[in-house]
Amino acid sequence: MNAFERYVLETVDKYNLIERGQTVIAAVSGGYDSLCMLNVLCNLRRLRGFDVCVAHINHMLRDEADYDEEYVRKEAERLGLEVYTKKVNVSEYAAKNKISFETAGRILRYSFFDEVAKNHDNTVIATAHNANDSAESMLMHLMRGSGLTGLVGIRPKNNNIIRPLIEADRIDIEKYCDENGIVPRHDCTNDSDNYHRNDIRHNILSPILERCSLSS
Repeated sequence: MNAFERYVLETVDKYNLIERGQTVIAAVSGGYDSLCMLNVLCNLRRLRGFDVCVAHINHMLRDEADYDEEYVRKEAERLGLEVYTKKVNVSEYAAKNKISFETAGRILRYSFFDEVAKNHDNTVIATAHNANDSAESMLMHLMRGSGLTGLVGIRPKNNNIIRPLIEADRIDIEKYCDENGIVPRHDCTNDSDNYHRNDIRHNILSPILERCSLSS
C-alpha cells in the first residue's frame, strides 16, 4: 500500500464509508478520478473485506462515448470485476423535462446506480468526487445566493452514496494514475465553459489554486 492509498483508507475509516461484507458499486466514467478510485478500492478490498463491481453509464453526448464504455468494460475485466453498463439519451431526457444536460445526466446516473444496487445485498455506491469538486460546489452554492449554507461542500457520505476521494486533491489523483500506469479517457465536455461547473473550475478556482502554488 502506497502513501496515497493509505490516505484514502484514512478517509474511508474516518467517515465509516465501507463496512466489512459490503459490495461497493464504483461509478466509473473512465477519467482520472474514477479510475484512480477504482484501482484504490481494488487494492483495499481484501484489507477491509468488501467486494467491488463497476457501473458505467453512457450519456450518448459525444462521439467517443462508446469507446469510453468499452474502455471501462475492459478495465473492469482486467481487474476481474463484474461490470454493468447502460446507454441513456441525456439530450432527449433534458429536452423532454426542460432541464439542463448536467441535471439530466445526474438524475439518469443515480437512477442507474440504484438499478445496479438491486443486484446485490448490502451495497454502497462510490463516486469519485474529490476535494477540488467540493470546493467548486461551495463556490456554486455561494454564487447562487445560498448564504452560509453554501459553505458546506460535498459530504463524504450521503445515505448509500460514498466518496472515498473527497479529501484527495486532483493533483495527487493524477499523480497516482501516472505513477501506476493508469491511462484515463479524456472527456472533451470537461474542456467547455458552457457547463457551469467547468466555468467555475477553469476561470475562478484554477487561477486561485495556481496563484497559491506559485506563492508557496
